[in-house]
Amino acid sequence: MTGRISKRGFTLIELLIVIGILAILATTVVLVLNPAQILQESRDTQRIADLRSITEAIALAGIANPQGFTTTAAQCTVSGSCNPFSGGTCTGGAGTCTVVTSRAVTGTGWVAFNFGTNPTMSVLPIDPTNTACTATAGFCYASKASITGPSAPFELNAHLESAKYSGLMATDGGSNNNFYEVGTALNL
Repeated sequence: MTGRISKRGFTLIELLIVIGILAILATTVVLVLNPAQILQESRDTQRIADLRSITEAIALAGIANPQGFTTTAAQCTVSGSCNPFSGGTCTGGAGTCTVVTSRAVTGTGWVAFNFGTNPTMSVLPIDPTNTACTATAGFCYASKASITGPSAPFELNAHLESAKYSGLMATDGGSNNNFYEVGTALNL
């Protein structure tokens, strides 16, 4: 009686079929989920939350702090930033918006507001990407007040990048459709 040896395992063809099916599934998942878009949306969510938090902190601190805004100059968080405010030019030159990299809440940060001795935030946030801004690209935060003092009208700006949130730049009630604007005076 001749013995037959039983081989258990996969043939090369079976392995190639399984690898092909996995490749198709992986490609489908990447196309459906679009990880780049998900990252853009998460950064935009962070930008919107940061500007709202600062607006709320200014409202709270303005009640108890007589100093408030220390300058009316347009200030941006990164070199090469343009001036996103009315009358400003978005040439990409650093001179159009004063670059302030400080995150201090003592009136010397990129939001020139003194939050007082018991600030509601310990440092000012910066844009998740924080790259040089131009008229329609780049990502930084910017701030401006129309007068100095605790109840000064002010505006905070950020450029949004995702398809989901970029429409907010045109519908936020502000004067610049290339930036998301929040604050008490959206026409600065």
